[in-house]
Amino acid sequence: MALDAEEKGLAVRDLHNVNVYLYENIHDEMISTFKRLDSEYYHAHGEDLSKNKDFFNAVFRAGLNSPQLKEELNID
Repeated sequence: MALDAEEKGLAVRDLHNVNVYLYENIHDEMISTFKRLDSEYYHAHGEDLSKNKDFFNAVFRAGLNSPQLKEELNID
């Protein structure tokens, strides 16, 4: 479940801004995935998926918890 800053009483100044540099193919995949999931989210919840609040946090949480992370970094 995505963290909801409003429910937790957080303002933008309470959150962290992280700039990332992505290869073009990863960027294209991210945009495509967001658009697909935004459509699915709208059908499920009747509202748009927030890219910054929900999508990016979910992507980072999923990636950080994935066993594939070490594989991508060639760490045993």
